[in-house]
Amino acid sequence: MEQKNIVATIYLKNGQAVRGIEDHTPLADVIELAKLYNDNGIDKIIIFDLSDDDEEHEKNIHTIKNINRNVEIKTCAGGNINRLEDIKKFIYAGCLQVIVNGAKANSIELAEEASKRFGKDRILVSVENVDFVFKHQAKMNENFHELLVLNTSVLDAIENITDVPYVVYFETCDYEKIIEVLKRSNTRGIAGGFLNDPNTNIMEIKSQLSSAGIKMDNFDPALKWDDLKKNSEGMVPVIVQDYRTDEVLMLAYMNEEAFYTTINIGKMTYFSRSRQELWTKGMTSGHI
Repeated sequence: MEQKNIVATIYLKNGQAVRGIEDHTPLADVIELAKLYNDNGIDKIIIFDLSDDDEEHEKNIHTIKNINRNVEIKTCAGGNINRLEDIKKFIYAGCLQVIVNGAKANSIELAEEASKRFGKDRILVSVENVDFVFKHQAKMNENFHELLVLNTSVLDAIENITDVPYVVYFETCDYEKIIEVLKRSNTRGIAGGFLNDPNTNIMEIKSQLSSAGIKMDNFDPALKWDDLKKNSEGMVPVIVQDYRTDEVLMLAYMNEEAFYTTINIGKMTYFSRSRQELWTKGMTSGHI
């Protein structure tokens, strides 16, 4: 089974993050939100441009450029795509992929042109029903890297028409259904409103999915606790470095519980010898 992705969604209105396509209530600073997703275990960000005119479109493009300067995970953008130039702008803004809207009449023509220009690996399509896939089934593999399926009830029908892989959008967190969908060979990942919530513990979700047999990117280490040499207190010293500069930031100690807690939640957790308890770096200072 290939590794599955957890995908967050950012909706942009006038250069700001908002709650959704219909609900334009502003959220937190969009760059900080993107950084949070980057640091908390999200594998990919889909950014939807909700602009109504060219001026707002350019403002959102500028915001997308700033997002891509501040995150390392891949991003994908869609919304307000009416011509090839719009696809090109998203790609030049640093997005790895672009999503065309399957509900729009000219989407297949745009996808054909864009896949020839930029490669099909950069082109996705969002669908809510099987109409687009059924109508263009002969062109799906030729022009699309992936589908964003917005309605879980159409998965069986889509799989009967095309073998193009997909990401599935879930309205709510239904673990039983999510596990069933992620075990399908054509599923690349999941998205959903609950994954966009900054308070959602993404690493905990990945840990639960891993326990159910789903292959996730959740920092599973090459070394186990038993492989490590302990000190007289049964602990190991941990040197923390900035991976970009190699600057040494701190020294702390882990016991076995701290070691596996770190792996499970994706945040560095140590054992305090003075307090005789676990502590997760950043819970007080905010610097995880």
